Amino acid sequence: MLLAQGNKISFKYEGCESRILEEVSFFINDFTKAGLVGKNGCGKTTLFQIILGNKKDYNGTISFKDNIVIGHLPQEIRFNEVMMGVEYLWSAKRELWQLKEAIDQICHDNQGMRDLSVFSRYDELGGYDFEVKLQKMIIKFDFSEEMLNRSISTFSGGEKTRLALFRIVLTNPDFLLLDEPTNHLDIQTLNWLEDYLENVEIPFLIISHDRKFLDRCINQIWEIEDRKLRVFSGNYSLFKGEKETEFNAQMENHLKQQKKIKQLKKATESRRNSADKMENFKFSRSVKKNGGICKRDEGSGSEKADPTKKMRSAKALEKRMDMMLEKEKADMPRIDKKRNVMFSTGKKSMSKIVLSIKDVTKTYSNQLFPPVNLSVESGSRVAFVGKNGSGKSTLLKVITGFEKSTTGDVYLPPSVKFAYYSQEYENLDFESRIIDEVIGDNYCNQTLGRTTLGCVGLEGDKVFQKIDTLSIGERSKVALVKTILSRANVLILDEPTNHLEIAAKEAIEQALENFEGTIIFVSHDRMFLEKLAGSVFDVESGEYYEGTYEEYLNSKYQYS
Repeated sequence: MLLAQGNKISFKYEGCESRILEEVSFFINDFTKAGLVGKNGCGKTTLFQIILGNKKDYNGTISFKDNIVIGHLPQEIRFNEVMMGVEYLWSAKRELWQLKEAIDQICHDNQGMRDLSVFSRYDELGGYDFEVKLQKMIIKFDFSEEMLNRSISTFSGGEKTRLALFRIVLTNPDFLLLDEPTNHLDIQTLNWLEDYLENVEIPFLIISHDRKFLDRCINQIWEIEDRKLRVFSGNYSLFKGEKETEFNAQMENHLKQQKKIKQLKKATESRRNSADKMENFKFSRSVKKNGGICKRDEGSGSEKADPTKKMRSAKALEKRMDMMLEKEKADMPRIDKKRNVMFSTGKKSMSKIVLSIKDVTKTYSNQLFPPVNLSVESGSRVAFVGKNGSGKSTLLKVITGFEKSTTGDVYLPPSVKFAYYSQEYENLDFESRIIDEVIGDNYCNQTLGRTTLGCVGLEGDKVFQKIDTLSIGERSKVALVKTILSRANVLILDEPTNHLEIAAKEAIEQALENFEGTIIFVSHDRMFLEKLAGSVFDVESGEYYEGTYEEYLNSKYQYS
């Protein structure tokens, strides 16, 4: 069944010269399980907002199945933090929740059968069926009754994402729009979400930059590039292979066309030269002083030669060449400017141990993790892992001084200069311009700053925008560039690839692989962990594993 169809949708933001989307067409049916990809700022979330009806000033048409219900998980989920988890779930059926509270009050006050209308209305609206569904879904979404009776403020980022998706499913949506659902999810929750989406019967469209996730869960890739939308069958790896094959074929055709154009140019020049020589042909020859006859001064051929025909032929070839050049320009394969990102290392630390942690704990209402004892050697690549809520990000904040430990000590030698990337952008001034934020007071670094910003796609006048006007992905890039230019010898990174498009992720991965200093990081991007981690510290257990992330998983979970 056709659920939604868009036809030639174009959209331009007020004050912008060019459109962000141009004649985009698509359809969504019962079998759609699609991943929407493209660079930050290319219009992915804008397309979601158009489908949801939150943006009206677009050209083109979009039609839906009658009485369609769309479940939307936004990139930034806003909760009433004091609300209990169970109350948030019941808010999907607000009238039922009010009736249930009234019934609970009646039962609590032992009012007997005086308010039968409340019970009948609750039954009429499907309250008892909803309770059964809720109980089944609690298990499916990996919650417990005890957990749902806690305040949402006590939930981790991944638990909040799972709770929000749970509530959406309770509304019985016809299809789902999920905007970056994998951000902030721990590995266990990621695996759960992948299993859920693999088996769910609800069609969905997902914005994601998680390459493994896109390989496992989807059957289509929707790519926005140059304001256009193209749909590819298969998962991300198949899409990437198809794009590479397409590019190679375009390049081969481009080289053939260039060869033909070169041949035509040579033939055109030859015919023009012939025509010029005919035009300058002399019918009589000059006589030398000694009476001899000179060779012809200019030109060649005979007096019967017609330069007009030659020139006409040359112009015809020239016109054909111009047409080929025009077509060649239109068919030219897109070659993205590839500029390498480089983390510039400052003065190397003189100490072999660049970080020493002794008996460190952190307690709010409960102790987050067991006492941490850890020494990090210079040049190490240490990944902090653990479930959401286990305290990974908090431990980084304790190390960097943004939080104080409850017990224990953290020691960084004087020769250590660290740079901290926070997933909450705590080290960004949102009122500052991009360029000012990344170079600080060192205006001599303006060229370097603009070049590095350009490497991650923040170019031209964009660098003069205020940070509070940027998308989440663009803010992440600013924070990363600020880290890159810090000339630190120790990088402390909390989810550095969150919100980045795949090309930017791969550029940052390459830069960090080439970084000569020490890296301590938290990430839920499995491919990033596999490429970068040289050792693993499990925050939940306090265990340190010397080896790659894949080796750590094999050891811990005994994967074959």
